[in-house]
Amino acid sequence: MAKYALLTGLVLSAFAVSAAPSFAGEKGEKTEEQKKKYIEKYDKDGDGVLNDEEKAAAKADKEKRKAEKEAEKAE
Repeated sequence: MAKYALLTGLVLSAFAVSAAPSFAGEKGEKTEEQKKKYIEKYDKDGDGVLNDEEKAAAKADKEKRKAEKEAEKAE
């Protein structure tokens, strides 16, 4: 009887984990909508691809936001 209870528990646990929603996939992955917004924000020449200058601007914004968050935590 204990074997069946254990097996049932494992099956239900596996189902619960597999049924959990995934909003953006693995950590760090972006959805297509997020990628589109990112490119729209930084693609100044409108070619749909970020060149080195546009990538540098995006990186600078990211570093600025990170510094601001760290400053908030320090307060």
